[in-house]
Amino acid sequence: MVAVVSPNSGTGAKRGLNRRHVDANGMIKANGAAFYDANATGKLAYLSNTVSIYTDEVAKSGNGKVLAWEWNK
Repeated sequence: MVAVVSPNSGTGAKRGLNRRHVDANGMIKANGAAFYDANATGKLAYLSNTVSIYTDEVAKSGNGKVLAWEWNK
């Protein structure tokens, strides 16, 4: 799954683990695992009750991109 996110993408309680850093331009880059609950809304609703492994980049503006792989049993 690939998502382009903005501050208005919706909500979804996410818990997870990640490793992130900020580069010289203020871009936040992270890798990790995310656990989404059943209450995800908006553009994030399709993530309801899923677990993913991801990498992302988020600019100072809050806009970014996420590349995630759904974890299947």
